[in-house]
Amino acid sequence: MQSKKGISPEFGPETINLFNKMMRMRKERGLDNNENFNKMMQELF
Repeated sequence: MQSKKGISPEFGPETINLFNKMMRMRKERGLDNNENFNKMMQELF
């Protein structure tokens, strides 16, 4: 079963909330350099 956004089923609401939180933090800090963000994502997933 796959959601519309292509998020695998094992990513539950908690993961999505965490992701949204990270996106908010990223905007607040103005992290336009994707390196830090990608590093964060790799650690998570």
